[in-house]
Amino acid sequence: MIWFNAFLFFLIFCLYFMFIVYVYSKILVDISHKKGLIRDLMGIIVYLLMIPFFGAPLIIGSEINGYKELISKNNYYFFFNLICFALSLLPGILVFNKYYLKKAKRRNFRY
Repeated sequence: MIWFNAFLFFLIFCLYFMFIVYVYSKILVDISHKKGLIRDLMGIIVYLLMIPFFGAPLIIGSEINGYKELISKNNYYFFFNLICFALSLLPGILVFNKYYLKKAKRRNFRY
C-alpha cells in the first residue's frame, strides 16, 4: 500500500509542481517589462519567495507514515521514489521551457 501511496503522492506533486511553475513563470513574465536592476532584484525576490513552495512537497512527503523507515531499509523503494520524483518534475520543466522561457527571452529577461 505504501508503494501506491508514494506513487499517488508523486502524481499529485506533479500537478502541484506544474501549477507552481505556472505561477512562478507568470510572475517573472509580468516583471520582465521592468528596466535593468529593478527587474533583476524583483526576479531574485520572487525566486526567494517561491523556494518554500518548491520544497514543501518534499517535507510533506517525508512525513508520510512509514516513509522514512522504508526508504532506509529498502533500496528498491528508495530508487522507486527517486525515479518518481524525477519523473514528476519533468512535465513542469518541459512546460516552462516550451512556453515561458521563450517568452521571457523575447522580453530580454535573464534567468
